[in-house]
Amino acid sequence: MDDRRWGFGVFALGVIGAIATACTVVGIPAAIAGAAGVAIGLVTTAIASVQSLVNTISAEQNTIAQKVHDLGAQWARSNIGAMQDKSDWHVMQ
Repeated sequence: MDDRRWGFGVFALGVIGAIATACTVVGIPAAIAGAAGVAIGLVTTAIASVQSLVNTISAEQNTIAQKVHDLGAQWARSNIGAMQDKSDWHVMQ
């Protein structure tokens, strides 16, 4: 199960537990504390997921940048100046 589903499951169980605890007047403070704890856990899970995603994207960007650098002048580049006139473009059918 990925982090988002796990975090949502924990949050849902916490909410259900808080509602069940809040059914009595004595349990309301405990329900608030439980809900706050679950919310903190959910935020922590979200932060960890975003950090993992950012690290993955950063690694991929570095890999792409290194491959482009390794190609140097070997890769084919378009002559953009030659594509400015309308007659240079043709619709393929």
